[in-house]
Amino acid sequence: MASFSFVFEKRDGLAVPDASIVARLNRSVVFVVKDGKANMRDVKAGLRNDGWTEILEGLAEGEQILVEGQSQATDGVAVDIR
Repeated sequence: MASFSFVFEKRDGLAVPDASIVARLNRSVVFVVKDGKANMRDVKAGLRNDGWTEILEGLAEGEQILVEGQSQATDGVAVDIR
Protein backbone atom coordinates (compact mmCIF):
# COMPACT_ATOMS: atom_id res chain seq x y z
CA MET A 1 0.00 0.00 0.00
CA ALA A 2 1.37 3.42 -0.94
CA SER A 3 1.18 6.50 1.23
CA PHE A 4 1.27 10.08 0.08
CA SER A 5 0.62 13.62 1.22
CA PHE A 6 -0.37 16.85 -0.45
CA VAL A 7 1.48 20.11 0.04
CA PHE A 8 -1.13 22.85 -0.04
CA GLU A 9 1.13 25.67 1.04
CA LYS A 10 4.81 25.98 1.79
CA ARG A 11 6.29 28.67 3.99
CA ASP A 12 9.70 29.45 5.37
CA GLY A 13 9.65 29.99 9.09
CA LEU A 14 9.80 28.55 12.53
CA ALA A 15 8.30 25.17 13.45
CA VAL A 16 8.20 23.27 16.74
CA PRO A 17 7.16 19.72 17.65
CA ASP A 18 3.38 19.48 18.06
CA ALA A 19 3.79 18.13 21.60
CA SER A 20 5.68 21.24 22.74
CA ILE A 21 2.51 23.33 22.38
CA VAL A 22 0.24 23.19 25.41
CA ALA A 23 -3.35 24.44 25.73
CA ARG A 24 -3.81 26.66 28.79
CA LEU A 25 -6.98 28.65 29.44
CA ASN A 26 -8.01 28.47 25.76
CA ARG A 27 -4.56 29.69 24.67
CA SER A 28 -1.73 27.94 22.86
CA VAL A 29 1.50 28.28 24.83
CA VAL A 30 5.06 26.99 24.84
CA PHE A 31 7.52 27.11 27.69
CA VAL A 32 10.65 29.08 26.79
CA VAL A 33 13.69 28.18 28.89
CA LYS A 34 15.75 31.16 30.01
CA ASP A 35 18.14 31.46 32.94
CA GLY A 36 17.19 27.98 34.17
CA LYS A 37 13.47 28.72 34.35
CA ALA A 38 10.48 27.84 32.17
CA ASN A 39 8.57 30.91 31.06
CA MET A 40 5.09 30.44 29.62
CA ARG A 41 4.68 32.22 26.30
CA ASP A 42 1.58 32.62 24.14
CA VAL A 43 2.10 31.58 20.53
CA LYS A 44 0.05 31.78 17.38
CA ALA A 45 0.15 28.44 15.58
CA GLY A 46 -0.03 28.09 11.82
CA LEU A 47 0.13 25.04 9.59
CA ARG A 48 0.60 21.57 11.08
CA ASN A 49 2.34 18.77 9.24
CA ASP A 50 4.03 15.50 10.10
CA GLY A 51 4.35 16.17 13.84
CA TRP A 52 5.45 19.79 13.51
CA THR A 53 3.56 23.07 13.95
CA GLU A 54 4.45 26.37 12.34
CA ILE A 55 4.74 29.29 14.79
CA LEU A 56 3.51 32.57 13.33
CA GLU A 57 3.96 34.76 16.43
CA GLY A 58 5.37 34.57 19.94
CA LEU A 59 8.65 32.72 19.48
CA ALA A 60 12.00 33.74 18.03
CA GLU A 61 14.53 31.58 16.22
CA GLY A 62 17.12 30.20 18.63
CA GLU A 63 14.96 30.29 21.76
CA GLN A 64 14.95 27.02 23.71
CA ILE A 65 11.61 25.45 24.55
CA LEU A 66 10.54 22.51 26.67
CA VAL A 67 9.77 19.39 24.66
CA GLU A 68 9.40 17.06 27.66
CA GLY A 69 7.43 17.76 30.82
CA GLN A 70 5.75 20.84 29.37
CA SER A 71 2.25 19.61 30.16
CA GLN A 72 3.09 19.71 33.89
CA ALA A 73 5.21 22.88 33.76
CA THR A 74 4.18 26.13 35.39
CA ASP A 75 5.38 29.65 34.67
CA GLY A 76 8.67 30.39 36.40
CA VAL A 77 9.43 26.81 37.50
CA ALA A 78 13.12 25.86 37.61
CA VAL A 79 14.15 23.38 34.93
CA ASP A 80 17.12 21.07 34.58
CA ILE A 81 18.36 20.91 30.99
CA ARG A 82 19.94 17.57 30.09
